[in-house]
Amino acid sequence: MRRALYSVVTMRPQERHHSAPGAMVARRVVLWTALSVLIAVAAHGLRDRIRGSLVANAALQAKVRELSVARERDRIATDLRESVVRKIFDAGLDLHSTAAMIGEGPAQTRLMHGLAELEGVIRTLRESVFDLDPDADPASVASEKSKSDGL
Repeated sequence: MRRALYSVVTMRPQERHHSAPGAMVARRVVLWTALSVLIAVAAHGLRDRIRGSLVANAALQAKVRELSVARERDRIATDLRESVVRKIFDAGLDLHSTAAMIGEGPAQTRLMHGLAELEGVIRTLRESVFDLDPDADPASVASEKSKSDGL
């Protein structure tokens, strides 16, 4: 038995043609088994790398979504700050001057009530803007609130 196993492993090329069919089958089984083990080890390593890549990819996608939301909030805050709040503030100033022009009476009372509502809208918009902007400077928040209170 020992000699047969040795001959399977160390068979010379010229002896291959005259060897027993069982020895050739045994060599092929050993070869295919070794090849299967190598493929299994490689597949396992590849599977671990793919799994790690999927986890890293999911983390990166979550970070991208978070940054996209932050960027969108900043854009909305900037748009509101630069356009909407400024226009409402300007309209309030115009209405104040109009109220002073028309003098005392029911029209001025009604106009002053509308101005109070407008001031509330400005305050709500500014609070929304600064709630969206987590990096808002507290000094600018205070100055924005004092502007809206002075309207």
